Amino acid sequence: EYSNVGVAEATVFARPEDIKLSTSANGSLGVEALIRDVNLAGPLIYLELERLDNGQVIEIEVPTQINHAFELREGKHIHLSLQRYKVFVGGKTGRSAE
Repeated sequence: EYSNVGVAEATVFARPEDIKLSTSANGSLGVEALIRDVNLAGPLIYLELERLDNGQVIEIEVPTQINHAFELREGKHIHLSLQRYKVFVGGKTGRSAE
């Protein structure tokens, strides 16, 4: 859809239930990241992650139940993949994946 777009700033949006975390890649597409900050905020946990491949900072919110499975803490490595998402390029709504 964006074959005519060169380098552009983009934002990816995914609902918390569509964000999948794991301790290893398990053959899925996604990124490995370092947890830089963990903030418990009611029914959601705010995580600030840093991609290991390019240093980009990613901010996500996930359900608190995730913490019981992964013991999220600063300095831990985690794999992140998205089931469904929407891409916004240059302020426009873009491609979505399901």
